[in-house]
Amino acid sequence: MQETYKLEERNWAAKLMAIVVVVTMVTSTFVLFAPEASARTGSDSYGYVFKDQAESDGPTYSWVDILSTGTKAVFGTTDGAQGPFDIGFDFEFYATPFDQFYTGGDNGYITFGGAVGNAWTPYALPATQLGSNAVAAGWFDGGFCLGKNTDSGVYYETKGSEGSRTLVVTMQDQVYWSARDGTSYCNSGHPWAMNTITWQIILHEGSNDILIQYPDATGGSPYDNEYLTAGIQGNAEGVQYGLQYKYRNNPSTTL
Repeated sequence: MQETYKLEERNWAAKLMAIVVVVTMVTSTFVLFAPEASARTGSDSYGYVFKDQAESDGPTYSWVDILSTGTKAVFGTTDGAQGPFDIGFDFEFYATPFDQFYTGGDNGYITFGGAVGNAWTPYALPATQLGSNAVAAGWFDGGFCLGKNTDSGVYYETKGSEGSRTLVVTMQDQVYWSARDGTSYCNSGHPWAMNTITWQIILHEGSNDILIQYPDATGGSPYDNEYLTAGIQGNAEGVQYGLQYKYRNNPSTTL
C-alpha cells in the first residue's frame, strides 16, 4: 500500500497548516499547510490543519528514490538519536528557522533543535517524549532486519537549486522491534519481519511545506499503544502545540 501526506507552510498572520492524507489502497498522501491556506479539517490551536489526498486539492504521490544517492544516517537497529545533519537551507517550523535535524533512530521520527532518543513507545501528539519540535511519520517501536532487507536504514539528501531545495529523509523497511536483526523472527516468514514500513519526509525550502509519503505501510507494532503515530508538534513562544494525523492505529488499515 502506498501513501503520502504533505505539509505546507506559508507566511500568513493566522498561521495555518494543512496535512493532506490519502486513504487508498494504491497511494496515500497528506499535506500540512500553514499561512495563506484556507482552513481545513483537523487543526491545532496554533493554526496548523491537516487534509489528505482524498481531497480534490490534495497532494499527489510521487516517490523520491535516494537509496543510491543519499547519505545513510542510521545503519541498524538502535533507539539512540543521530545527528545533527544539515538540512541544506533554513526551514521554518512553528515560526522558528532550523538548518539541522536529528533522527530518532529506528523509531520513525525526526526532530529539530535537539536530539531525542530512546522514544520507542508512541503517544498522542504533542508528546513530551518527542521533545519540542518533531515530525513523526511512523513512530512506533521499530527496528531493522538487515538479514532480510539489506537496504534497511534511514537516508537523507538535499536536492534542487537554491530557493527551491528539498530535504528528503527516507526510512527504508522499518520492522517491529521483535523482528530486528539477531532475533528468530528476522529471517523467518513471520509477518513482523515480512511486513515492513517505508516512508519519507520531504521538507521544502521557501514554502516550508512538509510532504510525507508511504510506498509500503503494511507493518507496525501489534500491541496497544505500540501502533503508529503520525503528525507534527512544535514549540512557539514557549507554548507546545501538536497536530496528530494517526495514533494507536495499525498502518496497514489506517494509512
